[in-house]
Amino acid sequence: AAPSAKVQIDVRLDEASPDQAVFTFRMPKDTWMGMALGNKSMTKGTDMIYAESGTNQVYDKTSVGYMSPHVDDQQDLGFSWTDIDADTK
Repeated sequence: AAPSAKVQIDVRLDEASPDQAVFTFRMPKDTWMGMALGNKSMTKGTDMIYAESGTNQVYDKTSVGYMSPHVDDQQDLGFSWTDIDADTK
């Protein structure tokens, strides 16, 4: 059986720019996660974040409904990254 994956997300306001949120993702290597930021999960125009570990890439996206989200026209996403072992509970 595959090890269980544990993803942790911390959110805080940026001390230097309190109008900006800082997301910190902690997740096992070679996994991914997606997150919608809005009042309805797949509503058109909802801000979305897609993160891939292993490549340490985070993408700023926007929902277009129930299909793959598009790249957000306003690329205003900052992030930090920490890899964790898949066996971490």
